[in-house]
Amino acid sequence: MGRHRLTYAGLLMRRLAKAKAGIPSAALSQGVISPSTSDLRALVSTYAPFLFFNGQKGENQDVRSVLQEVGGIIPPERVIVYDQDRASGTLPQISSLEFPPPIKLQAGDEIGVITQAPHLARLGRLLNFHQDRPLLPPGVKFRALPLPSTAEGKVPHAGIEAIKILYYVFIVQQATKEPYPYKLD
Repeated sequence: MGRHRLTYAGLLMRRLAKAKAGIPSAALSQGVISPSTSDLRALVSTYAPFLFFNGQKGENQDVRSVLQEVGGIIPPERVIVYDQDRASGTLPQISSLEFPPPIKLQAGDEIGVITQAPHLARLGRLLNFHQDRPLLPPGVKFRALPLPSTAEGKVPHAGIEAIKILYYVFIVQQATKEPYPYKLD
């Protein structure tokens, strides 16, 4: 699923870079613009937003390997991979997440989060819990960019996430019943 998330991130980075560079959206949707890989990589390097990857140790290693592959679209300098000594799991990942300089989020900015749809339900509740130390400054919009689970993992993944939501909300009380406000359009 990590590679699936990275592929989706690459597609979004490419699309956003082209839009920021002023390439008309009509050309994008019709597939008229077909730059070479090196031109596309330069475009993404110049115009795309940063990608923050905050996975577990093995996932982080996989992402670094993929980014080094010849012919890749995502330039490694546009990716920040978090490698903190912490327990694995979503809650420690959220609790330790900091945006490095020069990233300064402010009201009106938007941050997108790519994850599988069942995980997004738990993530939103964990994000909402830290109101005393919010991850995002006031006025920063959270855009949910959910991906489907794999076909064979669809039912188990949803069930596991439902159990984890109940655990975090009612047993350890480290999540809220309502998710963090997000955009989904």
